[in-house]
Amino acid sequence: GYVFCWGTGTYGSFGNANLTGVASTAKMVPGVAGVQALDAGDYRTCVVRKAGQVLCFGYNVNGVLGNGNTKSGPAHVVPKGLSDVRQIDTRAYHACARTGPKGTIWCWGRGSEGQLGDGSKKSSLVPKKIYVGGRIVSVAVGDYHSCAVTTAGNVRCWGRNNEGQLGRGTNVDSAWPGDVAGSQLAPFGSEEKCQIDADCGDDGNACTAAHCDTKTGTCGHKVGSDGFGCGDGAPCTEADHCDSGECVGTAKKCGANAACAESGCASGTGVCMAMPKATGSQCGKGKVCSGGQCASKMVGWALAVEAGGEHNCALRDNGTVWCWGRGNYGQLGYGSTSHRSEPTPAKGLTSITRISAGHSHNCALKSDGTVWCWGRGSYGQLGQGNTKNAYVPVQVKGLKDAVFVVCGVEYSCAIDKAGLTDRVQVVHF
Repeated sequence: GYVFCWGTGTYGSFGNANLTGVASTAKMVPGVAGVQALDAGDYRTCVVRKAGQVLCFGYNVNGVLGNGNTKSGPAHVVPKGLSDVRQIDTRAYHACARTGPKGTIWCWGRGSEGQLGDGSKKSSLVPKKIYVGGRIVSVAVGDYHSCAVTTAGNVRCWGRNNEGQLGRGTNVDSAWPGDVAGSQLAPFGSEEKCQIDADCGDDGNACTAAHCDTKTGTCGHKVGSDGFGCGDGAPCTEADHCDSGECVGTAKKCGANAACAESGCASGTGVCMAMPKATGSQCGKGKVCSGGQCASKMVGWALAVEAGGEHNCALRDNGTVWCWGRGNYGQLGYGSTSHRSEPTPAKGLTSITRISAGHSHNCALKSDGTVWCWGRGSYGQLGQGNTKNAYVPVQVKGLKDAVFVVCGVEYSCAIDKAGLTDRVQVVHF
């Protein structure tokens, strides 16, 4: 299809050299056809064409257009090294793309908070291939962090963690992808097998000696590097257990969700991790051990993750929505404005088929066609006829037969069934 844009075309975000001001009506982007998907960040637009080619234009701060420089403008540029792109997501200062049938992830732009996921905190003017673990079905970027969902249903995040947006039960930044607390349906790295300096299974990444557990044949990250220790996913040998991010001592075996008297609570694999909040305490029903802490367990498999400014929400296969990170406007949906560093269910949501996150609000589409939104409402983005915030999901007024919903930074949009024609197609990737 063709692309139409409206609003402010600052920095060339409309891809039209003759239109860089404000457009109050929809204007076609010239020279762009066959578009299958698009995403808009802060004053920039990226489109995915039928052949999997990406074109970006607009604001190029930190090289977020991915073409090797920082020149902004309406010129259509191609991020270097990308092909067969299935999804792209861009926010303020960085972007990530999912490519090929195996869901390889590439990230570029600002990296000073670790949001590019390559183990460093360096920025990049061109896309960099990163190892998330397994095949990826969805990727999302926030202001300074990124998240992805694997085919095994795990949610993994990396980057800035000042409000707990990595979902690990801490506020420590990480430049490595790691499991969100309670989302692990398969251990980190279990989707891929490896040998020293050999390929890690299907996605073609190599495991170095420092990243490969030769006993189990699973890929992990180097122990102790950049705050990403074995408690978050790097494998320990059978003779070791994890203590404060280091593989040490003798393994202590115990049952899932049980307590280890000596060294802490058990992970889903039955290996004792670092000391929990209360020595020897049980994690209890509905809780799992993550990084030595008892955390809420997300129910069901993750189908998708959406990243807001400093929060995230995941859609599970049972139709529930779980959110974590910054909650100052109620954007976590559990009835409070407190931040959460582990997933928390949004109240009252069932039978959800799609979610979308704005900067500080979210919307969800139910199977009955109703749309529910929560969080910041200062600009009317919750669809309530007022500008109040909502700490729990509320139904959008006057919209009962929707088939698609999406959130902008401070606005929301939906497609209703009555508006579909043979010229309007909702594309899912």
